[in-house]
Amino acid sequence: MDTTCFAYNPKKNSCRALSDKSGCGPACPFYKSKAKHEADKEAANQRLAGLPEEDQHYIAETYHRGNRPWLQSAWKGAEA
Repeated sequence: MDTTCFAYNPKKNSCRALSDKSGCGPACPFYKSKAKHEADKEAANQRLAGLPEEDQHYIAETYHRGNRPWLQSAWKGAEA
């Protein structure tokens, strides 16, 4: 079990990305460091925030119960 992976669950000593607990390790196709995972999330939030208003509204209503979590991102506060 690779404890440096973003999907590592220390409470269960298991992988959150795979149901097969034995598949987690250096050769795992889902492996990503925690820092890389955070950077990827921030990049995705920036892309979402750059979409037209109508597209953001659709995504918020469809997937986030009307909320826009990408606007509460850390990068947003850094720009202000």
